[in-house]
Amino acid sequence: VAPLSPADPLTGQPARFCYVAEDVTEARHAAEALAWSERRLRVLSEATFEGLAFSRDGIVLDSNAQFLGLMGLASVDEVVGREAASFV
Repeated sequence: VAPLSPADPLTGQPARFCYVAEDVTEARHAAEALAWSERRLRVLSEATFEGLAFSRDGIVLDSNAQFLGLMGLASVDEVVGREAASFV
């Protein structure tokens, strides 16, 4: 909201406003779908017996608890940001 005219000298109130509205429905639905997908991936990765590490361009982004156990690590923070090849 932005005033289009100076304040009324008698009342001090702006005489006119410009309102801008944006429909964020699609963005909100996309964010909800992404959150659901991330929760689903987390549930599936924790439900497996295999150790899983997720990487992009050779850098680990996340792993499940089974992977941490196989590598003798206590926290996912010890994995994230490292080169995936260092665990092979």
